[in-house]
Amino acid sequence: MKHNTTGFLTLLFAALLGSAATALAEGEGGVEYVKITEDMVVNYGDPSLNRLNYLKVAIHARVADASAADMIEYHLPALRDALIMLLSAQHSETVRSAEGKEEIRLMVLKKMQKLLKAEENEEYITDVLFSRFVVQR
Repeated sequence: MKHNTTGFLTLLFAALLGSAATALAEGEGGVEYVKITEDMVVNYGDPSLNRLNYLKVAIHARVADASAADMIEYHLPALRDALIMLLSAQHSETVRSAEGKEEIRLMVLKKMQKLLKAEENEEYITDVLFSRFVVQR
């Protein structure tokens, strides 16, 4: 009985967590937001300074419909890998300024669209949003 309870609780926990692409519907337009990362932490900055800087981000993608959200979920490992590489290559000046954050947001959008275009011949993502952007120097 204990084994069945453990299995059930594991299944229930997984169901409650939902998939990474659980989309939140917005209005009648069918726009959905898909969680790409939740609290992704990367090192960034100039390695020659012998000092680690950390960037913690949470990113959501805006997509047109549920089928686009499904496609994003399918490609999450590749999208996250691309984000790690992109974010870790940033310089301190870019990460700290408001203009730099907007520049990074646009780079993230273009990088994800390019990856999806190469894999699926469609961009799917119309916008990206940082729901968290924390810098530690």
